[in-house]
Amino acid sequence: MYARRAGDRVKKDLAGTRQPGKLHADEAAAVEPLKQTKAFDALLDANVGDLSHEARAIAILSALDRMETARGLPKHLKVYAVGRPNEALLGVSPPEPPENVLKPLKGGAWLAYLSKTASAAGHPVPDRARSLTDRELLAWGGTLMGLGDKLRAETELVSDTTPLKPMLGAVVARLENEYRASQAAVLLEPEPAGRPHRYGPKPR
Repeated sequence: MYARRAGDRVKKDLAGTRQPGKLHADEAAAVEPLKQTKAFDALLDANVGDLSHEARAIAILSALDRMETARGLPKHLKVYAVGRPNEALLGVSPPEPPENVLKPLKGGAWLAYLSKTASAAGHPVPDRARSLTDRELLAWGGTLMGLGDKLRAETELVSDTTPLKPMLGAVVARLENEYRASQAAVLLEPEPAGRPHRYGPKPR
């Protein structure tokens, strides 16, 4: 909750709905809430008998919530938001953020990290995606789908006697639909007339 609130304050600054000059202050203040993952780690490692899979499923939902919080944030803050959950669940260490929390990441570091995370999740960015925007979109979707795969595995082991299981199933289904839609939007997008085909000569 605190991480989401901190991220929202920064996004309001970026949208220009708060007074000028506060962006840097809110960026700096957002770092600690975005870095905090004690509750996430506790859920992920919880040994609560028959409810252990429920605890892990809720931890994965928290990781998905961190991805949503990261949307629209400056790239150096995205790392703080998703770094620890993605490392714990997908095994990819985040890039080292700059010592000065107000400075941007090194150029290309965020896309390289996100692409590596998507690959580790089993959903690498297709080579046919050429533009940086397309590659980031598909890397983002691949990372979300990797978390969805983790959630699906836990969902299968969650008790059928609570409302949690169908809710988790609905989340997995939504992630799958969004992932397929993002792939279709990028990889099946027609080329504008008069421009060379993105993936080489058009077939005769």
